[in-house]
Amino acid sequence: MRNKKKNGSGIIMFIALLVLGVIIYLGASGQLEKMIGKSVFAGVIGTPTPSPVPTDPIKQTVTITMPAVGYYAIQTGVYELSANAFENASQLQKRGAAGYIADDTGRGYRVFAAAYASQKNADVVKNRLQSEEKITSFIYKIGTDGLSVTLTATTAQINAIKAALEAFGRLSERIEDMIYDYDGGGIDTIQLRARLGEMSTECRTVASALSNALRQNGTNPFNGLTGVYTSFADKIDAVKNLNENDRTRVSSQTKYLYIDLICLYCDCLNALK
Repeated sequence: MRNKKKNGSGIIMFIALLVLGVIIYLGASGQLEKMIGKSVFAGVIGTPTPSPVPTDPIKQTVTITMPAVGYYAIQTGVYELSANAFENASQLQKRGAAGYIADDTGRGYRVFAAAYASQKNADVVKNRLQSEEKITSFIYKIGTDGLSVTLTATTAQINAIKAALEAFGRLSERIEDMIYDYDGGGIDTIQLRARLGEMSTECRTVASALSNALRQNGTNPFNGLTGVYTSFADKIDAVKNLNENDRTRVSSQTKYLYIDLICLYCDCLNALK
């Protein structure tokens, strides 16, 4: 009986030494760590899932149609020399008119007192200038013909372009209403500033949305619209900073803004032709 216990203990000792030897061998070769890592963490981490390969948004070819743009400016003169145009513009601004100078290449410098969406309204003001201020003027149409542009773009890009085009009509209408309200005494300078501030924010929002949408397509013909709204927002902010007690100057520069927006937009559309 004693011999059996002794032999059993020897076998157990031999197995223990054998297991210890295997562990030491695996530890020295670095395999034990890998085996433990696989067995302990495999269920927690699992097999890494490969990142999906980004795909380009689906593009489509569409034709964007822009209607003709037409506004009626009250022109007080056309000058060969810019100095003469600036003199006339300065006199108009002192009376609360826009005094906007348009460089009509090869034809001289045109000076505008104001502009209107309706020819009827323009005629009324033109006649008043003649009868009340003894200023002779003519109606000059600012605008551009309608056009269509075909391009290939994503849905997001197309929507951003359409939103930018639609914003022009909305903004031009709002600023003309502001001019009527301000000159008619319906709003004061503080209220005018608030409205201009809303317009500036909208312009920057439109410009930012268009810029982000077209970022993937650097050759898009409508990139110029971003500059139109960014530039107009900067000019609005400049008018907001004018002395609020100088109503004549504020009125003059608001009218100037209106004509400037029309010219910026028309120049942008003409560049698409």
